[in-house]
Amino acid sequence: MPLLVDNKEKVVSLAMTLREKGLSVAQGLQKDTFSTALSSANQKGFTWVLLVGSDELEKGTFSLKNMDSGEQTECESLDKVVEMIQSESRI
Repeated sequence: MPLLVDNKEKVVSLAMTLREKGLSVAQGLQKDTFSTALSSANQKGFTWVLLVGSDELEKGTFSLKNMDSGEQTECESLDKVVEMIQSESRI
């Protein structure tokens, strides 16, 4: 799952936390726009993308996008992100 985050320090911290929770994470630190990065993630076959822009950083939330369905969900915590990914992966 790639992480697309505006803040480089935050992306490293989020990636470490998600890896500790058992997820495979690729960090999206490139200077692409979110739409370019989402297109790249789709081409690489990623199922999930975690988007954390300035709005999410300000609110303390995370946007989780399912690349298969196109559905994007706002999560209030990383635990909720992990829970959603793990529950969907079992189907």
